[in-house]
Amino acid sequence: MEVLINRPGYLNKLKSLQERTDLVKIITGARRRGKSKLLAMFQSDLQMRMAM
Repeated sequence: MEVLINRPGYLNKLKSLQERTDLVKIITGARRRGKSKLLAMFQSDLQMRMAM
């Protein structure tokens, strides 16, 4: 079972930059620090919002 740690600060930052198409968003950080999991959380959030 996969446990995701809620990162509202990072997730809100991604949401605020979502409409900016003039910027390339790059997520950086040390290995094994949750960058892919953050994107997975962002993806599921987008899917939930699109379903509404």
